[in-house]
Amino acid sequence: MVEGQTPGKRFIVSVDGVDYEFQPEAEGGYTAKVPAYPPCSDRGDTFEEALVNIRTTLKDCLNIAHRLHLPIPDNLQHLIAGSGATPKIQKN
Repeated sequence: MVEGQTPGKRFIVSVDGVDYEFQPEAEGGYTAKVPAYPPCSDRGDTFEEALVNIRTTLKDCLNIAHRLHLPIPDNLQHLIAGSGATPKIQKN
């Protein structure tokens, strides 16, 4: 668990202009969501794993949505098909 985080208390982490919401779970691990794209969620046993998982899941979801011509929020367009930006993590 990230130091200072209480199970059940959500926190936001911004990476490359995308906000990710994390919730520490009482049984261990983290649930991760993308407030700008509610269908997207994932989890991980550690914060770092949850961050990697949710970023991968979001890119996969957006690429599928793009292929199906579904709407994608403007602030997530840069994640479609291979944007190789180096992540910058900023905790809010």
